[in-house]
Amino acid sequence: MEKINLELFKKYFWLINLVAGLMGLISAFLPSWGGEEGGNLISVWYWGFYFITEWGTLDEPAITIPGVVVAIILLVGTALILSSALLAKRKNDPKTILSLIGGIVFLVAPILFLITMSGLEATFWLEYFAGIGLILPFICGSVAILSWYSMRR
Repeated sequence: MEKINLELFKKYFWLINLVAGLMGLISAFLPSWGGEEGGNLISVWYWGFYFITEWGTLDEPAITIPGVVVAIILLVGTALILSSALLAKRKNDPKTILSLIGGIVFLVAPILFLITMSGLEATFWLEYFAGIGLILPFICGSVAILSWYSMRR
């Protein structure tokens, strides 16, 4: 098995974290789940917006409130990772702990959403599918934690 070259992560720590933070920010504003309802494809955002054939908002607080909480958590994780990236670029002294905490927040937030939606309706994830807004935080969190790990070595 070939080892990952972490020197690239170490050299471009600020840029990698900047990209991970921006992708995390974008993920909070992309559809988090979707499915088929009445023969039409539905896309639903964390904030409760949906699109079937036209824009609308969900009138179900049980579904909207967990999504809003997760989106806010993702924005906090974004702030941590972006501040880590900007401090690393400006002062050439990376605050790696911010990158680690932001990466963990990016991993925990969608897991929290998955568990909450499963708790609300047992067959939720059998009827609907995860959108890019739910998958992208896992990628961003993994990249942020990997860049933190590269700086620790």
